[in-house]
Amino acid sequence: MKNKKGFTLVELLVVIAIIGILSTVAIVNLNSARDKARAASVQSAMSQLTSAAILCHDDLQNLTENGALVAPVVCTGAAGDQPVENTTVCEQDYTDATWPDLPVGWIYEDNCASDYTASTWSFTACEGTLVTCTAGGRTVTCSNTGCTSGITP
Repeated sequence: MKNKKGFTLVELLVVIAIIGILSTVAIVNLNSARDKARAASVQSAMSQLTSAAILCHDDLQNLTENGALVAPVVCTGAAGDQPVENTTVCEQDYTDATWPDLPVGWIYEDNCASDYTASTWSFTACEGTLVTCTAGGRTVTCSNTGCTSGITP
């Protein structure tokens, strides 16, 4: 009987199965890391807008959802008040700040609010579709009291 060296078919199949399982775990972890990076990017962009909101209110201006357009629409907190990316944040274009582009899968919620007489404002970005935020998705909300992020109920 010859002394054969090498791997049996069963051993090779076991190794292939293990490699498949490990690659699946790695892909799932990479997708999770991408989602977390997008959320961190949104939180950073939204946090930077707080300075612009403070400057607007200091100059007795409200936040606007479409400041670069002909007739600015002030954020009132009503449904439909959805900021438009790359338009100025303040009514009278007081700052160079614009509503930043959000990563793929994120939108501004349609309820931005601003009242410089009461020194209150808020705006929210969330994972969602072109129209509404996804229930149970991640959100980042900024207001005159600071920014918070989390999972919506």
